[in-house]
Amino acid sequence: MAKLATISNIRLITQIFLFSLFSSFFFFGSHVIPVFIPALQCDHQETNLMTCLFGPLQRGLTAQIPLQAFIPFAVLGSVLVLGALFGRAWCGWACPIGLLQDLLTKIRVKLFRHGFREPSRWLHENLLFLKYAYLMVLIIFAFSVGIALIHIPPDVGLAYYSQIPSAWTSEPICQLCPAPAFFVFWPVLAGVVQEGVVAGVNPNWTGDIVRLISGSPFYLLVTALFLIGVLYISRAYCRYLCPLAAILAPFNKVAPFARSKDFDKCTKCESCLRNCPMQIASTSEEESAARIDDSECNLCLTCVEKCPEKALKLRIMDKTFGLTSLREE
Repeated sequence: MAKLATISNIRLITQIFLFSLFSSFFFFGSHVIPVFIPALQCDHQETNLMTCLFGPLQRGLTAQIPLQAFIPFAVLGSVLVLGALFGRAWCGWACPIGLLQDLLTKIRVKLFRHGFREPSRWLHENLLFLKYAYLMVLIIFAFSVGIALIHIPPDVGLAYYSQIPSAWTSEPICQLCPAPAFFVFWPVLAGVVQEGVVAGVNPNWTGDIVRLISGSPFYLLVTALFLIGVLYISRAYCRYLCPLAAILAPFNKVAPFARSKDFDKCTKCESCLRNCPMQIASTSEEESAARIDDSECNLCLTCVEKCPEKALKLRIMDKTFGLTSLREE
């Protein structure tokens, strides 16, 4: 029983529970009013109890409404509050796409029985900027669609808008997001989910696949790239491409949850770096700060669990917790 009560197992159970809670159609099968959360919980499934901020945010930016109403304050307010409370712990403990990557990683390790080949330190640190650039480009694009709809000037706006594929005129970020691909597109294709209710497997899915993929080629591309990334790099999407991770990253500096290190116990063995799914080197390299709050950390606490010297602890505000009884011995 003690071996089951490890940090990794508790986190996995929490992830599965929260995914089931967020995806309330598994239990209720009826429409609900969603709550906006900083996690990639697709709002294309209208019966979800919780939903991602990007859907309503994009629809606000691309709608034909006055400029002063472009910003959906309720959505941004929810994310600001929840981000300030938990930082990127949302990524490590609550995001369905994070759970999917962790499960695929476990399957990969079981099948191939060897670790990942991490990119070089230089390449890794430069790739981290991709998600920030990606977020900025997508937000600017969504805003440009809204500007075009106001028709200022009319000819230019209409000409620009008419050249944009219809799916990209309201939700451009969703076209490149793995959440609708894995939790809506493929389940609907297989007939597992129909109108928010769990159903049987679609007997004609082989005949439907060509039609659906031809209508949504980006979902096929996103699925392929996502699976290739997970095959070679742990949490590849979280590290380098997730636009929500780019939004949450600065909150790690102010959120009450972080880590701390007992510098007298630390032997610089780099176990924390070797086991970190995000390849964060600062945990091992930090030599003075009482609080370790790297902006790329998703607070999965794998480093705390794997530290052989028990030098790392969970920090909540000014209190530290060793979690000794939850360590994997």
